Amino acid sequence: MRMTRREDDGSEDTPVERDTRSASESANRKVWAHVGEVARFASAQGWIDRSERVLLERITKEYVGGDVLDVGVGGGRTVPLLSRSAASYVGIDFVPELVTAASKRFPDADIRIGDARHLDFPDASFDLAVFSINGIDAISHSDRGIALREIRRVLRPSGAFVFSTHNSEGPGPRERPWSMPPVSVHQPRSSARTVLRRVIRFRTSMTNYRASVAMNEVGPDWMITSSGAHDFGLVVHYTSESALQAELRASGFAGAIELWDDRAGLPVGRARPQRLWWYFNVLARCSAVDGTV
Repeated sequence: MRMTRREDDGSEDTPVERDTRSASESANRKVWAHVGEVARFASAQGWIDRSERVLLERITKEYVGGDVLDVGVGGGRTVPLLSRSAASYVGIDFVPELVTAASKRFPDADIRIGDARHLDFPDASFDLAVFSINGIDAISHSDRGIALREIRRVLRPSGAFVFSTHNSEGPGPRERPWSMPPVSVHQPRSSARTVLRRVIRFRTSMTNYRASVAMNEVGPDWMITSSGAHDFGLVVHYTSESALQAELRASGFAGAIELWDDRAGLPVGRARPQRLWWYFNVLARCSAVDGTV
């Protein structure tokens, strides 16, 4: 879905439409729309990491029989994970090619083209919203707040939001094509594939990395820079813990905020130091007390 704004150029002609996507968002969409990436997303299944599993299994039990919004559904990995215990399920994604792939994979599921910044749902439509695998980091810094407020708007007062987002104080911003990619003893096979791909795709990674430099942005507690995923083809948003907490509060999430690590299924205080986390797994509740705004 292309976001546009109409501008009057002072003539009597019809106002022109100008693309308002950031350069980084356009680059990310191009990566995700590639036929090879679409096929890869369409075959993905299961959990990304232990923390995602712990959080989603717990929260779907809590909201069993509820209404679920799956933002950034991609190729459909999360459809069975979220829909099986829900009264209603809607999955959206802003990449049409991924929506087509997910719809073919799960023809009975309600999967639509949609954008987190402009959710086409009434207020308080859902009990649970999920934005997995750092999907929120694909949009610009200014649009990030818009997306969070929209997600909060469509959640009920007793609702919750589960998502993941890159850690600006972790190893991600320092990742380079010539450095060792992230590996885990908990996922030996996927780690081995990641290392092999980094070697084989080194030239492509270097080309993409050089192209991303012009899109870099740095704020006081956030940044937009390249990610090693997809051969350094993605340019994503990174945030600190304090900035993450602040933006959630500013967007209307008044309840408890839980931060979990990126692999071991452990919360802050029990997990390894945050400087080693590539990303945060987050559970944010709408209200401090269920049933209140």
